[in-house]
Amino acid sequence: MVKVTKQNVAGYFPCYQWVTTDITVREAKATLAFEDNKDLVALRQEEVGKWREILPWHDWESMPSYPDYPDHDALPRDLQFESEKRRDMNDYRKEGVYNFLLQKVVSVFKDIETYYDYTKFFKAGVNDGKVPDVAHRWRTDREFARQFLQGVHPTAIRRVEKTLPKKFPVTDDHVKGSLGRGVTLQQAIDAGHIYMVDCELLVGIPVPEDRYVTPAMALFYVNANDTLVPIAIQLEQEPGPGNPIWTPQDPHQDWLLVKAFLKCADAQVKNNSKK
Repeated sequence: MVKVTKQNVAGYFPCYQWVTTDITVREAKATLAFEDNKDLVALRQEEVGKWREILPWHDWESMPSYPDYPDHDALPRDLQFESEKRRDMNDYRKEGVYNFLLQKVVSVFKDIETYYDYTKFFKAGVNDGKVPDVAHRWRTDREFARQFLQGVHPTAIRRVEKTLPKKFPVTDDHVKGSLGRGVTLQQAIDAGHIYMVDCELLVGIPVPEDRYVTPAMALFYVNANDTLVPIAIQLEQEPGPGNPIWTPQDPHQDWLLVKAFLKCADAQVKNNSKK
């Protein structure tokens, strides 16, 4: 970490790689892509170009790509795990095997019929007997939205600019129970508080006869508490009577099931996208 002070303003420049030659690092300041100036954009493009030269990628048809290296030790030094991380991974692997075997033993004597039956595994010793906190809040809209920001596919959610696409005809009547009092959907869009997830990539994707994938879409809203929450979900790309727009005002179980469809769709987009 290098600290640079200019006109009584301190800037911090962290380095997350082994230094073997001259390198350029960015300031440790969180910014969105559109906030970067031209110099930073050019630096980022240069970094991406260098990594593309360093990392050969193997392409699979209809499958995600992966670095084309024979084993871990062949990776560039900056991408290899440290010895401490390797030890941790081995410990996690042993713990995972233990938990798996323990679950098998428990399930022999206790049937799994409901979601809450899974807590029996933890009470039997898995995870030191502690039920994960997320098990108590996974149904909430706040937790659902958090996973789009801090999950495995955070680039899926984008801010809506100017207006919604015609294929997603959400109206004020749909979201009047979710927006602030007196706030219209267009006002929320203009204020930069509306975000969207679109799984259009899944349109026409081949699936087995006994499987179903929906190219869903969703709107999210940053409310007065600065909390991101879902406010509308449509399961298909073409609007119509057979493709309703679901909202938190619908029956709880219906809304929960629709959110599950969207999360599954997002996972499929992540697994089938090369971005």
